[in-house]
Amino acid sequence: MVDADSSQTIAIELIREGRNVVIQAPPGTGKSHTITNIIATAVLDGKKVLFLAEKLAALEVVNQRLERQGLGVLCLELHSNKARKSAVAGELKATWDLGNPSADGLNNLNDSLARQRASLNEHAHRFHAGPTSTQPSTFDHIGTLSYHGLPHGEEAPIQFPGAEQWLNQDIDNQKAFLSDLVIRLETVGDVRVHPWRGVALTRYTGLERQRLGEIITRLIATLDAQLQTASQLAQVMQTKAQTQRWLP
Repeated sequence: MVDADSSQTIAIELIREGRNVVIQAPPGTGKSHTITNIIATAVLDGKKVLFLAEKLAALEVVNQRLERQGLGVLCLELHSNKARKSAVAGELKATWDLGNPSADGLNNLNDSLARQRASLNEHAHRFHAGPTSTQPSTFDHIGTLSYHGLPHGEEAPIQFPGAEQWLNQDIDNQKAFLSDLVIRLETVGDVRVHPWRGVALTRYTGLERQRLGEIITRLIATLDAQLQTASQLAQVMQTKAQTQRWLP
C-alpha cells in the first residue's frame, strides 16, 4: 500500500467491511491513490477486483501505481475487445512463472514494523507521562499554555531555569512567590514609571539617606536654574514656558 490520510483510510476500511461506498472529490485530491490502496488491500484479503474506468488514462495511472508497489504482476489488462490474445497470454504466463508467493523477508518486515509501532507508542506514553507520578506531563504543560493564550509565535515572558526538575512542593513555592509578587505590584504600581525605577540599592540606611538628600538638593537647584533660563528664553521668543518644577 501507499501512504493514506485519515479519510482515505476510513474509505478503505469501510470497503473491507463489505460496505458500498461512493467516493466523490475534485481532480488531484487522491482518488487514484485511494483506488490503488483499495485494490492492494483486496489482494491482501485474497479477493479479486475488477477495475473499470471510462478513460484509458485512469486505468494506466492506477496500474502504474500498483507496479511501483510490486503488484503489477497481479494485474491483467483488458482494455477492449481489440486487445491481442498473445499479449493477454503473455501476461498470464509471466504471472504463472512466478510460482507460489514467497514469504522471504516477511519476518524482518514484521520485526521492523513492531519496532516502529513500539517507538510511536513510547512517544505517546512519554508525552502524557510526567517525570514522576506526581508531576504534570508535557501534555499538561501545553494545555496550560494554550488555556492562558500566549500570542502566536511568542514564548513565555518568564523563564524558570530547572523547572523540569521541580517537585510538587517546588511548584507550590513558586506559586506562592508569584502570588506575593502580584500583591506587591498592586501596592507599588506600574514599575515602568515608578520614581525608584533603575535604583539598584538593596538597603536604605542613614548614610544612603544623607547622600540621596544631597543629590536631590543639587538636582532641585539645577532644575530651578534650567526653569529660569527657559522662562527668559520664552520671553525672547514670545512664547509660553513651563515653569513648574516637579520636585518639592
